[in-house]
Amino acid sequence: MVNPAPGPETGDGPVAGPNRSTSGAPRWVKVFGIVTGVLALLLLILMLVAGGNHGPGRHLSSGTLLAPAAVAGAATGSLGAQ
Repeated sequence: MVNPAPGPETGDGPVAGPNRSTSGAPRWVKVFGIVTGVLALLLLILMLVAGGNHGPGRHLSSGTLLAPAAVAGAATGSLGAQ
């Protein structure tokens, strides 16, 4: 008598086994996704806790104050030219 080919229905062979799943993403993809999610969550928490010292004024020295029109004129290159 001819033996059936090993496959998922018999549980033999490399395709399937009692402890091995053939569906879904590989384990390394799941671990990578979890680690990436945790790092993104920690970064978000750090940004919220660190405070709101963000924006263009953050890069100016503490004694420099520019009017909004002067900043806009410098960006277009028309500062002082008439």
